[in-house]
Amino acid sequence: MYPGSESRKRASGSFPPGTFDPAYADQAPYAAPHPQQYDNTYYNDWNASQAYRMPAPGIYPTLDPSRDANVWQHPNPSAFPGGVADFLQNPMVAGVASQYGRNLVGEHLDKYRDKLSSLKYYFAVDTTCVAKKLGLLLFPFAHDNWTIQYRDAEPVQPRHDVNVPDLYIPLMAFVTYICVAGYVLGAKEKFEPEQLGIYASSALIWLVAEVLLLKLVIYLTQMPSRLTSYDLIAYCGYKYVGMIVTTLCGHFLGATGYYSALAYTGVALAFLVSRALRVQIMPQVDEHMGGNKRRFYFLCATAFAQPLLMWWRTSHLL
Repeated sequence: MYPGSESRKRASGSFPPGTFDPAYADQAPYAAPHPQQYDNTYYNDWNASQAYRMPAPGIYPTLDPSRDANVWQHPNPSAFPGGVADFLQNPMVAGVASQYGRNLVGEHLDKYRDKLSSLKYYFAVDTTCVAKKLGLLLFPFAHDNWTIQYRDAEPVQPRHDVNVPDLYIPLMAFVTYICVAGYVLGAKEKFEPEQLGIYASSALIWLVAEVLLLKLVIYLTQMPSRLTSYDLIAYCGYKYVGMIVTTLCGHFLGATGYYSALAYTGVALAFLVSRALRVQIMPQVDEHMGGNKRRFYFLCATAFAQPLLMWWRTSHLL
């Protein structure tokens, strides 16, 4: 039997329930349980691994910076074999990156080369072509064949066909108009160097606005045409030839010469633009949709706008 004191301890709860005291194993009224009676496999494995030891109360585990530096610092890629540095130094990777860069640059160069070649096409003129085109701009009424010649489904160069629009004459006429305006202002003792820049910028803005408006109208009306942006710039830039003639006539011949030259050059340019655009804008087969009426209105509005723009840009020089 248990001594009285031990019985009181066990009764009072000094020994936790379910525990066994080896000191009193010989006095126990029942045999001690076999150690294998309880499955402590997971507890024994965890305790034997010493993976983590519970700290004493009030004591928490700390990190040693010299030992656990990688906990809060990023590892150095070069310290590991096969890191970023070795990956970039791989000849195969370098070759692929180099080939990709060359292909990317080549694609952009091809795009710019195509644009430059198309722009170069509009400057393919010679002296004979320029003389014929100037004669056509000033005397278009005797010209009867406005059809553009094609070769291999592409229009021929401006030097081979006077009907093909070019950018050489508009560019030279634009620069000459700025110089003539400066000359007229200087003759009237109103010239200032800043005015050349003002005239050039304002003329360029009006030209760009006119081209954008024409493209917008063509897009909204859905008119089939072969006109490109360069073509519209050429047709809109031809007015500077008439503006030069009008400005000089107004300077040397007065108001009578100015309005006479404006009336003639304006009508001539309107006639040329209407005839040239009629070839470039194809008529629509379905007349019930009103396509031919839109084409007619567009041609008339574009033609009549040329004399008005010429007067707007030259009247202040009179």
